[in-house]
Amino acid sequence: MGERGRPARGQIRRQRRADGLTTFSLRVRAYGRRFTVRLGTELDGWTEARAELELANVNAQIRAGIWEPPRRRASGEQPEPTFHEYASLWRRRLVNEGIAENTRKDLLWQLSNHLLPFFGSYSLSEITVRLVEEFKEHKLDERTRVNAAVQAGAGPRHADGRQRRALSNTSINKFLVLLTRILATAVRHGWIEANPAADVERLRVNRAKGAILEADELESLIAAAGGSTRPPATRRAAASLAGDRAAARHRFVDRRLPLPTERGRSDGG
Repeated sequence: MGERGRPARGQIRRQRRADGLTTFSLRVRAYGRRFTVRLGTELDGWTEARAELELANVNAQIRAGIWEPPRRRASGEQPEPTFHEYASLWRRRLVNEGIAENTRKDLLWQLSNHLLPFFGSYSLSEITVRLVEEFKEHKLDERTRVNAAVQAGAGPRHADGRQRRALSNTSINKFLVLLTRILATAVRHGWIEANPAADVERLRVNRAKGAILEADELESLIAAAGGSTRPPATRRAAASLAGDRAAARHRFVDRRLPLPTERGRSDGG
């Protein structure tokens, strides 16, 4: 029921983020309690005017006694984590379950160097299909810049002096698969309603049959191994990761789009 004798009221909250966007939310009182209703950012179409209208609509529903509060997690008091926090916990749980060392390092590389710098500061519910599409475009733009720099003779290098290679479509798809896996767990844990990464189309990949590593994949393997270029160790590691890639490609072909479930994920290194 609505709260008779007391007009429904509330306020719009605005949180300025490091990337310049503003996260809008509502703080309202209903049924003897206070609730926070998360809305979104400008990328999701939220403005002051739209937030004002949403607040008026929520207040009208509260007065009519038909408003339904946001679904609460069973843990109640636990705040929504950022992607950085959740991905770190996700990776730690995966490592504790037991994964190959090369897999652990590769996941750490993907997270630390690619996913976390882009998504790390966002809360899980702020990650939308549109934001994931922007990440994909960001990686394609980054590849264009790296290729242009290499052609100009000023290609970027890693801290150990190795030349940085442009990312292949396969590698960018790999980041999207990892993001999908992490967010799939978040859906099962009740943090988000749906998995936005599962609805983002993967990049086209034309690749011959067989477990062959592309240049940027081999580079990431070397980086994960600490930059060592000793042939025996590199060959063994490459063979191990190549087998992982072959299995992953098989799963990718089976699942295609969208990727419905998770396999277990981790950070980048």
